Amino acid sequence: MKDIINYRGRAIEIVQDSDPQNPRKEFDHEGTKMVCFHNRYNLGDVNGRKEYGSGEDFIRALAGDFTSEDVGELALTACQKLVEDNLVILPLYLYDHSGITMSVAPFSCPWDSGQVGWIYMSHKAAMANWSVKSIDAPVDYKDGKPAKSCRERAVDLLIGEVAEYDQYLTGDVWGYVVGDDSCWGFYGREYCEQEAKSVVDCQLKAELKAKLAKLRGYIVNKVPVCYRQFATA
Repeated sequence: MKDIINYRGRAIEIVQDSDPQNPRKEFDHEGTKMVCFHNRYNLGDVNGRKEYGSGEDFIRALAGDFTSEDVGELALTACQKLVEDNLVILPLYLYDHSGITMSVAPFSCPWDSGQVGWIYMSHKAAMANWSVKSIDAPVDYKDGKPAKSCRERAVDLLIGEVAEYDQYLTGDVWGYVVGDDSCWGFYGREYCEQEAKSVVDCQLKAELKAKLAKLRGYIVNKVPVCYRQFATA
């Protein structure tokens, strides 16, 4: 799939990336894990069925990191509380119909969708990432964003990682061609288009700078006006 748009007199070709990189394998993430359980798809960072067997076994395994008790003897609700007291953890839902898409929120269709796993980040990793001593400590930003707690920032980060992975799953990964310039691997068509337009802006700025430099040279060297007319054309 490709599209050609005109921006400031230049043609920009936006092309769907036919061989996108899996962000869960190729990119670093902030201490998070995406564990998925599916009979047919190998999703996320960890194949939960192979590694743990079931979702309950996974929750118990996580809980075991935060207690000296035998988690096999604990109620599942007790294990879940241990997990929630030590991790920022979100459910993952998959919709499977003519392609797959993933979200941290349930899909409306009960037949072709359901929970497929979890994504999580430890409180310790979150506090280190935002340089605070409490998971509920406020994290201030200087870019105009409202203050949020470290926990809320971690939730936002995890949601963003799932959105990025969903773009990979749905083929929403793009590249651009602008003259001799091209680049690939942009997650989200809008983002790709913005980057392509910034390339055009830089090209035009550089061309104008070169033309003005040439014109200045004409003036300094007292080149007749009749020979300057194409300097800034």
